Amino acid sequence: MPKKRRRLSDYSSRRATFEATFRGYSSDSRKGTTLLFGTITDLETGHVISDHQWFHEGRRLEALGDLDVGAKIRFDARAKRYRKGRNKAKSDWKLAWPTKLKRG
Repeated sequence: MPKKRRRLSDYSSRRATFEATFRGYSSDSRKGTTLLFGTITDLETGHVISDHQWFHEGRRLEALGDLDVGAKIRFDARAKRYRKGRNKAKSDWKLAWPTKLKRG
C-alpha cells in the first residue's frame, strides 16, 4: 500500500512520534545553525507527512552529536502554524517542540 502524504495541520492538537533522515547543516549569522531533515514519517501510521523539515540546533539536537548524511532520528513533536516569507504574508505548518530525540 503506498504511503500518503498527510497534512501537518492534522498534528496540531496532538504529539506523535516521527522518523526523519538527516540531509545536512546550514549556518548563518542571523539564525545560527539549522539542520535539514527529509522524508518525515509518522511511525504510528507509516505515512510520510513532509518531504523536509528544518530545525534550529538546540541542546536536544546538539546532544545527538555529529550526524552523518543519511542518519535516521526519531522524535516526538506536534505541528505549529508559522508566518513565512520576507513580508510574513503567507502562513504554513511546521513540526515544533521536538522532544525524545534519539538516533533511529
